[in-house]
Amino acid sequence: MPETINAIALLGWMEEVEALRFLCQNCAGSEQRNEDTARSVWLRARRRVRAAIANRAYVPARATTIDNEGTREFLKCAGTYATGVVAVDPASLIAHQFVVSGDRAIEHLAANSSWAERCLQLERPSRALPVAHERNSIIFDVPHGEHVLALTPGGELRIEQLPACAMVVPVGDGYMLRAGYHRAYAYMRADPAPVEPFLAGLSPYGLVELEDPALRDKILSRRPPLVGDYIESAFSANFQVLKKRFRFKITADLDVVPMG
Repeated sequence: MPETINAIALLGWMEEVEALRFLCQNCAGSEQRNEDTARSVWLRARRRVRAAIANRAYVPARATTIDNEGTREFLKCAGTYATGVVAVDPASLIAHQFVVSGDRAIEHLAANSSWAERCLQLERPSRALPVAHERNSIIFDVPHGEHVLALTPGGELRIEQLPACAMVVPVGDGYMLRAGYHRAYAYMRADPAPVEPFLAGLSPYGLVELEDPALRDKILSRRPPLVGDYIESAFSANFQVLKKRFRFKITADLDVVPMG
């Protein structure tokens, strides 16, 4: 039996290609569908979303800057990755990611730490990466998708993990949640509701998500997708999905170039 996780998806906010890939390739067992059935499921979810947002007035997220010993230490360690720390209601943030792991959210809920510590976590567990060779390629298995290939000032090529903190980026008068979706979902589902605020680092980087035209139109629309949609039945649904593996495949070719 393949390994699966419980996922919460905003199917109606996805574009058709993304939704069909999710339903036909990512879902497990009896939830796998052929393309025609998947399209019907997606269209129903799309109609529900359009009906739900028809009369929804978007109220941009209001963020409060937090300046204390803990946030100053976070910013010192974060370096150029974050320019500030804000407290914000995660439900009011614009969403660009349309699937979260319920299993991962449960882990965040069970963590024996404050919400400030959970939200502003920088370090991740590190371990040696399994390596395989394939002709002129080197393949590294990584534990999750938040890794980048980086070139150090000394010319060393490294696979580095991105910081684990929740991050927001300004969008118009509000904010979009860039990273920290599982934590945001856990925070919104916590019972009793947390007394502590949800904290996030302010990203200094622009909206790279706008490179996708369809996603750009959603994010900048008058009625954008919201993180709070994950806890609203009109927008979200549970699915059993296949666990994924993440790999870096680095291929090198030797070119012979004429001199002069």
